[in-house]
Amino acid sequence: MADNEFPDPQSGFVVTHFLVVSDQDRSREFYRSVFGATVLLERDPVIMRLANSWLILNAGGGPTIDKPTVTLAPPEDPDRTSAFLNLRVANPKTVKNRVHLDLTCSAADRDQEITRLLALGARRVDIGQTGTESWTVLADPEGNEFCVVRPKETLIR
Repeated sequence: MADNEFPDPQSGFVVTHFLVVSDQDRSREFYRSVFGATVLLERDPVIMRLANSWLILNAGGGPTIDKPTVTLAPPEDPDRTSAFLNLRVANPKTVKNRVHLDLTCSAADRDQEITRLLALGARRVDIGQTGTESWTVLADPEGNEFCVVRPKETLIR
């Protein structure tokens, strides 16, 4: 990857989402298909550019010099963390970062988009929904949850 491809903001921010996965190739193809992301590095780690953000997929690792007690590994059970978000900003951090991934599509295409995501390897996740929600919970092939929601304009009516 060339230096001019690396997002090092002078102002504003660039979002990097890091997922620990057990199968880099399967996850790379899933997210390339879902987001139309550009793959800049195929493996170890997979680095993908999408919009003004990066998605990094890695099989884990660590500890590192800056985090000598932290080891990343694909989750063995759903109660273990397998992802983190890195926001590169020009200014020092002043508040806690919080992230939840929601995919929005047109209301007419929502079921079609869910069908497409399921065909790519996503699976439905039950978190106690009643069936009346405006969102559907899915997980990628590695078990990382995300939601498919109706467009905002249909949510406020």
